[in-house]
Amino acid sequence: MSELNLAPWLKPVYQRLQAQFKQGRLPHALLMYGVPGMGLPDLAQSIADLILPNAEQHPDFVRLSPNEGESVIKVDAVRALIHKVQQTAHQSGAKVALIEPMSALNIASFNAILKTLEEPPKETYFILLARHPGELPKTIVSRCQNVPIPSLGEQEALDFVQSQLNLEPDMALNLLKYAQNAPFQAIEAYKNGEWDAFRAFQQALKSVLSSRICVVDFAAEYAEQSKVFEWMILSTQAMIQAQNKVAYHQNLKALLSDQQGLKSNLNRTLLLEAQVIQLQNALGV
Repeated sequence: MSELNLAPWLKPVYQRLQAQFKQGRLPHALLMYGVPGMGLPDLAQSIADLILPNAEQHPDFVRLSPNEGESVIKVDAVRALIHKVQQTAHQSGAKVALIEPMSALNIASFNAILKTLEEPPKETYFILLARHPGELPKTIVSRCQNVPIPSLGEQEALDFVQSQLNLEPDMALNLLKYAQNAPFQAIEAYKNGEWDAFRAFQQALKSVLSSRICVVDFAAEYAEQSKVFEWMILSTQAMIQAQNKVAYHQNLKALLSDQQGLKSNLNRTLLLEAQVIQLQNALGV
């Protein structure tokens, strides 16, 4: 990906790294971090392409991510990556390894890659992606140049979303709030139907609270939606802001507690029914 295709807030970061590379001062390990939906993978790919033009097609580029359906990068995969970057480059130049996300590594995997970061092979660059340095061992972080992705003001994020989607300002703003001010996450949610599904959920929830739909039917329809409990919290937060009732704050705490309770493999339908009833009680319905 070229600099021209990067989001505006990523270009200054790219340009700083580009200048370091041209001056021969680019560190062997870059730890790029930021919240999801801010374009971090695009920046990482642009730097990989800077080092190795058209990196994805280059024999000296290797990308490491969890296998489909898995959340962990296994130590054997890390060892295979290390073995590859220790070999002589196919085209007598640089080698690039991109790992995304670093949080998918376990202790064994971190230990396996640590020595390579301490003593990197010649002309080998590691591009490591994370949400925040705090989720990684300090020994890993200390061996990298930290590259934070800047946060955006609401207007800057809104301008970008509107430049990519043909939406009215109010709709774009609500979409951006849903995505927690992360523009690419907002755009993805709009394009993949998640935003429309959330809006339909909100309408159905309003119908439950006005007794036009029964709780059992609502729970049966939405319990298996993967984001339903996130949606319950977002909806309750919106009600808190709109009504400013103390009872809502108490209800939100109960919802958050129930959200954590999902780890106990509770029945999703019964849990959703309970959350809706809590909300009804908080509203005096």
